[in-house]
Amino acid sequence: MAEKTEKATPKKQGEAFAKGQIAKSMDLNGAVVLTAALFALSAFGPRMLAEMETAMLTVFQLVSRPEVVQQKGLGSLFMIVGKHVALGALPVVAVCMVSGVIVNVVQVKPRIKRKVLKPDPKRLNPISGFKNCSARTRSSSWPRT
Repeated sequence: MAEKTEKATPKKQGEAFAKGQIAKSMDLNGAVVLTAALFALSAFGPRMLAEMETAMLTVFQLVSRPEVVQQKGLGSLFMIVGKHVALGALPVVAVCMVSGVIVNVVQVKPRIKRKVLKPDPKRLNPISGFKNCSARTRSSSWPRT
């Protein structure tokens, strides 16, 4: 493989940026999001624990009545538990999402090109995707019976 001896010209760099070919580190994204998640868990952990405790106590109180365990009551039971789980996890999820967006914006700088955002219909062809998938399945090394 030949090594490049010269740096890319500003014109080539601009063309690559217009196509959306921007170098960014996926490892940095993962490290920042993981660190943010750890800090968020240390900050919001007691609240999450309290929400989960409330959910469990509510479930135990509701299950003690026979009408809740029927098909109609199970939906409300799942809604109550889901609400408490979502309220407990929401701060941590929000911190992870915000940190992920921030680290991406810092890496690529906040310049958005419309050409990058426009979908390419040639790449959205489900038939060619199906052909690739079936070709991989046929060439797999699974033993045939």
